[in-house]
Amino acid sequence: MGKIVVLLSRRLQALSVFLLLAVAGCSKEEEEGAFVARVGTSRLTADDLIMKGGVRSDSSLAARNYINEWVSTELLYQEAVRRKLDQSDIVRERIQAVGKRLAIDALLDEVLFQDSSGISNEEVDRYFADHQSEFTLEEDLALVSLAMFDDRGPANTFRSAIVRGTSWDQATEDAQADTVVAAHLLQLSNRKYHTASTLFPGELWKLARTIADSSVSFVVTTDAGYYVLFLHRFLHKGELPDLEYLAHEIHGRLLMEGRQRKYEELLQDLRSRFPVEVHLPSPSEQTSEE
Repeated sequence: MGKIVVLLSRRLQALSVFLLLAVAGCSKEEEEGAFVARVGTSRLTADDLIMKGGVRSDSSLAARNYINEWVSTELLYQEAVRRKLDQSDIVRERIQAVGKRLAIDALLDEVLFQDSSGISNEEVDRYFADHQSEFTLEEDLALVSLAMFDDRGPANTFRSAIVRGTSWDQATEDAQADTVVAAHLLQLSNRKYHTASTLFPGELWKLARTIADSSVSFVVTTDAGYYVLFLHRFLHKGELPDLEYLAHEIHGRLLMEGRQRKYEELLQDLRSRFPVEVHLPSPSEQTSEE
């Protein structure tokens, strides 16, 4: 009886080991099977398609193209490794150069591009005042607001409200609140700067050149629809534009100047902390070599 118990116990242990190995084998097969492409031991998973290839579906044309490119790359890389080309001096030098460039980019990103301090309005105002000669217009410029309708009636209603003294902002608010007028309002643009090359249709630019500042046009019939234009200000070539028009450009200039200043300060600091030696041949040595 005791021998039978021992034998059964051993069989149960063997069965348990077999089941564990079977489960482990299934898990391994499932893990190895969770890929969309494989070359040797390298695998491309569905997550890789999303994270690296930006592809959401492994059945799309974009996915197939990415997979084909990945397979080609892996085949070439693995053959290069087999030939030990990855260990050649020239490849090592190139890898080191790329790594150096990436490290430098990371440093500059940390020092120059992650500064949370913004540029104040006072700085923009001061820069504008000190550099006005640099900002004179090279072509005519119009600050306009536009409304386009698909029917002349609502366009006339909208224009009449402005003629009677309603401000442009209030008129557009009223038009959008009026379900009848709003149904015909196809386009609305408030206080945008335009030149002859950016204001369409062309009839609108001709109109902007003829009406007075702070006035509304008559209803303009175009192929696209019925326009009402409000001219806030028209500026001629050679004049100084409003700060409103230049604020974005000035902000960009200040940002670039600040980064350039930080870059020069960084180099100056590094030169003070790291030994630097430069040996250049004298002019006489250069002449003799030539």
